[in-house]
Amino acid sequence: MKNQGKVIWVAVCLLVLICGFAPATGIYDHFDDGVLDSDWDVSFYNSTGWTYSEAGSLITVTGITIDDPGYDLNSRIYLSQNFNATGDFQAEFSFSWASGNTDTAIEAMRLELYSGGDAVVRAGYYDPWLYHRGSKFGLIGSTIYHSGENSLAWSGSAVVEIKRISGMVTILWDDNVLLSGMNSDAIDQLKMDFATNKASGATFDSLSIDYVSAIPEPASMTILALGMLILKKKRQ
Repeated sequence: MKNQGKVIWVAVCLLVLICGFAPATGIYDHFDDGVLDSDWDVSFYNSTGWTYSEAGSLITVTGITIDDPGYDLNSRIYLSQNFNATGDFQAEFSFSWASGNTDTAIEAMRLELYSGGDAVVRAGYYDPWLYHRGSKFGLIGSTIYHSGENSLAWSGSAVVEIKRISGMVTILWDDNVLLSGMNSDAIDQLKMDFATNKASGATFDSLSIDYVSAIPEPASMTILALGMLILKKKRQ
């Protein structure tokens, strides 16, 4: 028992060192404090503003002010934070979409991970079609997957998880594998992307996010190991 107590003490000290002195690289937001956290950097692409609210445990976008996009009709709002993961990581977000019960809605909402300004992984809801409903979307490097037009209902919700273990990246949609592939790029930024389109006749209803989280390894493994040690001690 004394030896076990020493092990737990060492683990606690290690955890304090990791959490107290290492840079804070994890991200978590449940969007439940009524105001967008200042940690989020808001940027615009072919847009000049947005209409949104944070209430309950949701951030909901109901409008994107479209700038003149020229030939590129897409307009986007990005929420981003720095996220440092050179090895394994786990990121996920819970979200929902509504199209106003019409196929003319053009909307997209994705969780994205970047390395040096380039998108490494993207996953989420994707509806670029003017006369069809949307699809599930995933990207790892240059490999793209989407489930096809009309493969999702006019409105719905899902949890998308992105994880990398020993260089293997897996995208899951409600715990079902959407896409997998190898990638070892150092991740330095997480973004959430709300999008619409200026195509003639296109509409936009709403996109919501319940929570987003991102954890780099091995810090979370240290926390898990500590928890298992404490649990084992309690059982004995």
